[in-house]
Order: sequence, then C-alpha cells, then structure tokens
Amino acid sequence: MNENPSFVIGISGISGAGKSTLTKRLAKTLNATALFWDDFDEISQGPEDYVHWFETSHNYDDWIYDDLAATLKVLKRGQTIVCPATKKELIPTPYILFDAPLGYCHHATGQHIDFLICLDTPPDIALARRLLRDYRSQDNLQRVLNELERSKGFKISL
Repeated sequence: MNENPSFVIGISGISGAGKSTLTKRLAKTLNATALFWDDFDEISQGPEDYVHWFETSHNYDDWIYDDLAATLKVLKRGQTIVCPATKKELIPTPYILFDAPLGYCHHATGQHIDFLICLDTPPDIALARRLLRDYRSQDNLQRVLNELERSKGFKISL
C-alpha cells in the first residue's frame, strides 16, 4: 500500500474534444495510471437516449458508474486494484489521470477529482474528430447522417 494518496486529475470535454488523447499522453509523460470512462460502459448504466435525457432530466447522476467510482476511490487511497472493466491491475501512482467527460457534475466520480482540466474544443473540430474516430467505414455513413439529423432536428439529403 502506498502511504501517500494519489492526486486525481480529471480531463473533461465534449465528445471528440481530445480527452482520451490528452489522458494517454499525460499518463505516459507523468508515468501515471490512467482511467477511461468509456472502459466502464459495459459494466455500468446510463440513459439509452442522450437527446431525450438532455431534453428531460439533465441529471448527471443518471449515469450509474459505481465500479468506476470505487476504482477511483481505491487508487486515490494508494491501493492497487484489478480494474473491474479491463481486468488489468492498476497501480496507484502519484498522479491518476481520469478521462472524465462529466467532470465534477457526476457526483459519484467527480468527488474523487482533485484538479479538473476542461477542454474547450470548438464544436466543429470536436465533431470532425468524432467522425474520424467513429465512422471511418463507408458502411457507417447513413448512421452518421441519422445521428446528425436526430440531434439537431434537420434533414440531410445526399
């Protein structure tokens, strides 16, 4: 057990802002442990329909990521843990980098963040990054158009 608790640095921003890229690079530079919100998606619960959630709830605690919160807590105390999502051993380091899309707004994980970096990536750049990341194949083109139409309420035709 590490006697010095770890300092958790959260990195927040919209989808495509560069959270994961910055988290990975900082973790490498600082020789630090990194945690990624998305790794916990399969073992956590969240709203099925983001647009509906945004229009109705706005409650960030609708994302139930108890295993992620527990992992952060253990690492912050300076204890080693096997990640419940990736099954990899996580060793506490002086700094823990946390890809935290909801930042402090998500109480269960936000309470463990000591310092938060908020990426203010322009929406058009974030969208371009997300499209390049998520929709590289031509097969996904219609899916992209459907998602864009739904999120903004306009119709796109080719």
